[in-house]
Amino acid sequence: MNRIFHAALTVPLLCLPGAVYAQYESAYIIFSGGFSEADIDYDAMSATLNQSGAGITAVDADNEDQVLRITGGLSFNPYLALEASYINLGRYDADYTSTNGNFSSEFDLHGLLVGFRLSTSFRAPIAAYLKGGINRWTNDSTIRNAAGETHGTEKDYDPYAGVGLSFVWQPQSRINLGVERYQIDEVDIDVAALELFAYF
Repeated sequence: MNRIFHAALTVPLLCLPGAVYAQYESAYIIFSGGFSEADIDYDAMSATLNQSGAGITAVDADNEDQVLRITGGLSFNPYLALEASYINLGRYDADYTSTNGNFSSEFDLHGLLVGFRLSTSFRAPIAAYLKGGINRWTNDSTIRNAAGETHGTEKDYDPYAGVGLSFVWQPQSRINLGVERYQIDEVDIDVAALELFAYF
């Protein structure tokens, strides 16, 4: 995973001629929000727990939530930029019916992103873009039952990617519409996002 992280930072830079840095350098900030859907397989989780005698007979899960992200970026030419972000990937809940007593689970996901953005042009009236990189994610989990609550935290690195269209709104700002995918261990989270993009 460290090799992926290293490549995400260095490969785009190696492709740039040195003169580009002096000729075109622009910082920007992005505020974005959207709706997410996680492919958490609660049936498989229940089957695994039942092997240990959990006695789960039904699961009522909510795999959808809202996503918020703030991003800072630096573009070195009209087509390539490096970005760093904080993202809240949402909270996903499930209620379990069990012969041993009902209980619930909650997964609260957030992360720090480092990656790149490729665009057909950061300055054109309409442009397409592709982005990707590494997500240093954190999963804060809570299990609730009649005896109380149990809390846990898991952290790891996984990739993310997104594509979309960008439209000029004001001379120094853009509106972006895109779709994104975040991998969290074995779970994929798909996001439909709206970005408000402003240059300094």
